[in-house]
Amino acid sequence: MSDKNIDSLNLLFDDKSMFIHMGGSWGKTQELATIKSGGIWYKKAEVYSVVVNIFGNTATLLNDLDLLAVVGGNEVVH
Repeated sequence: MSDKNIDSLNLLFDDKSMFIHMGGSWGKTQELATIKSGGIWYKKAEVYSVVVNIFGNTATLLNDLDLLAVVGGNEVVH
């Protein structure tokens, strides 16, 4: 994501992927468009923990991380 390689990300992200942001949530198409346009530039992620919960045939992933990004021209840490 930090390289903004849309072709690779398109193959990596499942069509049903959801992306949760402070300003809303959206699917794969919108996330790729946001990265391509430069609306969000993910620069670095430091992951502290990952938890996988499985319920039947559904899995949820919970991650604790610091994300360094540029949003609207401003560098931010989430």
